[in-house]
Amino acid sequence: MAILPEEFRSLINARQSIRFFDNARTIPTDVIEAIIDDAQQSPNDCNHQSWKFVVVTDHALKERLVDAAGSCEPAKRASVLIVPLIESGWNHNKFSIIQTLAAATHTLILSAKTRGIESVWMAGIGNVETIRKLLHIPPAYIIDCFVGLGYAKAEQMPWPKAPRQPVKKICSFNRFAFDPDTTYPLKKSTKYDFWKISNQRNPYALWHPRDWTIRQIAFFRGNAVWANSPSPTLHKSRRLSPEFDKEIEFASAHLKVGKTLIMLPYSGAYSAALLKEVPDALITHFELSENHEPIIRKRMKEEGITNEIPFIADDELSIALPDNSFDNVLIFQGLEILPEPSRLIKETERLLKMNGRLFITCRNKWSWFFLKFLWVTKKETVWNFGPYWPLSPTKLRGMLRDKFTGNFLGISPLPRHIGRHVKKWPFNYFSRLIVFIGERTKI
Repeated sequence: MAILPEEFRSLINARQSIRFFDNARTIPTDVIEAIIDDAQQSPNDCNHQSWKFVVVTDHALKERLVDAAGSCEPAKRASVLIVPLIESGWNHNKFSIIQTLAAATHTLILSAKTRGIESVWMAGIGNVETIRKLLHIPPAYIIDCFVGLGYAKAEQMPWPKAPRQPVKKICSFNRFAFDPDTTYPLKKSTKYDFWKISNQRNPYALWHPRDWTIRQIAFFRGNAVWANSPSPTLHKSRRLSPEFDKEIEFASAHLKVGKTLIMLPYSGAYSAALLKEVPDALITHFELSENHEPIIRKRMKEEGITNEIPFIADDELSIALPDNSFDNVLIFQGLEILPEPSRLIKETERLLKMNGRLFITCRNKWSWFFLKFLWVTKKETVWNFGPYWPLSPTKLRGMLRDKFTGNFLGISPLPRHIGRHVKKWPFNYFSRLIVFIGERTKI
């Protein structure tokens, strides 16, 4: 029986990654079995059908998978957690058994959607050997992902759908012919060895923004911001939470009455926190990609913030607003993601009124943090925030000296002092974060 293209299109467009489920509604066993039966209709390697599916319904066991194995939080929230498995030892090159498992997993998710059941496909499952022990999985089976299933919480819907590219940008005929700004840069190599690459070790990663074009950074950040669902904890580090709180404390204390531009807000974590401190702040957002707006808007709703926040996007750092438009410009850890941070400062000079407030935080090249960045972070795969390179206080001062006057502070002078602030040299110049609080004083 043929399925109409528009029906299939409707199904795949409706599929979304949902991370908050209504656990008051359970999924009947026969429905779960029907979904898995659909999954096994998928194409598979040599028709070996070497897949298995462990279904976790016990809430305490789901909690142990998160707490002991370090799996993603949605694994705990899902009504049902499915662990697709594939038997190793039968890989006929080209990762064929992984292709098999991926095909079955996708079919499973679409089957669930036809029954009104939402899903989230999780690769961040934590320690595989702990999972193996908790679920009594033999060593011959590969544990590659989790699929959380459940009915979405009504108050969470409608959920924003991550934007997709125009098909002409991802499809070429007879040869590879694509816009380089829609690919991610890597260190030059004649061969890229799959087995050498992991989140913790990536010998091909390019962390310095100068190795990227501004459009590549916009493309990367605008896609990667959707890697998590908007929530009050999205993109807020638990370890660095005191530091985040101190940034908000300083920014809210020095905010002038009037219009405020927040540059490069990413998922809106700083904006939401600032609006809780200064509810009547008149905020406008500027980002490199329009893809950030829906997730920021959803986040604000999740946090109970009803302010209307205009949004402007431009991947050339050209903000379509008149000169002297704002009383405050705030840049939270944004300058260091740009190939030429001075261009953003120039745009700030244009948009900020005379005697308007400029507030900047950025990661410090002269700090203990930079040593960790060089020894650890820089060897990893580039994070979803995009590439960055910490700035030195002298470089930041040099970019600001022509038009701005103000003070430099430091936050987190030592690893054991996360969130503590310092005002005096040399501690302010050697803290993890540089903070500039000043005004535009020159034309």
